[in-house]
Amino acid sequence: MRRISQGEKVLPIKRAAPQERQYELKQNLMRKIRLRTSKKFATSCVFRRYGVVLFCSLALLNVGGLWAAPPPSLGAITQAMEAILIEQHILSPSQPSLNILSNSIEEEEGKGVISAYDHLFIKEAKRIGWDWWYLAAIAYHESKFQPHVGGGRAVAIGLMGILPSTGRRFGVSASQLRDATTSVRVAASCLDAFAKEFNHVSTLRDRELFALASYVCGSGHIHDACRVAQKHGANPLVWEEVKSFILKMNQPQYYRNKQVRFGRFNGKHTVKCVSDIDALAQKYAQQIAQAKGEK
Repeated sequence: MRRISQGEKVLPIKRAAPQERQYELKQNLMRKIRLRTSKKFATSCVFRRYGVVLFCSLALLNVGGLWAAPPPSLGAITQAMEAILIEQHILSPSQPSLNILSNSIEEEEGKGVISAYDHLFIKEAKRIGWDWWYLAAIAYHESKFQPHVGGGRAVAIGLMGILPSTGRRFGVSASQLRDATTSVRVAASCLDAFAKEFNHVSTLRDRELFALASYVCGSGHIHDACRVAQKHGANPLVWEEVKSFILKMNQPQYYRNKQVRFGRFNGKHTVKCVSDIDALAQKYAQQIAQAKGEK
């Protein structure tokens, strides 16, 4: 520090306005990230190394009282990082996917037995009267617990893998489906609606499987398969009997008749998805029971 000579006039220190200070700090952080980010880094590597550093840096600045206003939200930080990586040609502008940072922090803050979204599954499952591990199984099957996946009019979006057309039926836009809370709420409402369509099915187990199948391919196709099964002498109220006809619904001799209103569909895919989700749900149920036993 320079010594002040005798008689020298000392000017008061001019402090930057809070808004200017906030802008300056943000710009400095962004410049550091740009310098360290290059094409040779994979997106996940960049976020694991620099994204968390950025978030922690902003938190420390806030603790030190350098921010006059609350620090940017995690969503704002993620958007800023997305913009940088798109600029560096690491991400495509049409499909940015920077949920690594947000997921890692969410898991630390609200870690559950199955995922960081257990509290959402529990809340919505209670609302519709389902076991919450079914919602968890759907989420893993559809997105591997990644809330920002998917895009396009014909592509499932978000944590629960919901089509934009389905979202519109519940008054939800495609962009809103990327919000985990909204996605789980819509998915639960879908399951509830599908289960009610099969209220005439006597056993809860069969109703759940019919509802899961409807979630995968649409209830219209499942009702078609039930009618075809009944025509061929099978019990349309029993999943195991209808399942064999779902598998055949891409064959002309089964979908080209007056009982079928919604045409052919990939029944093998539907049955496999239902089987995978159901098996995962049972596994989660055991995992949850084990976790409760340890407490």
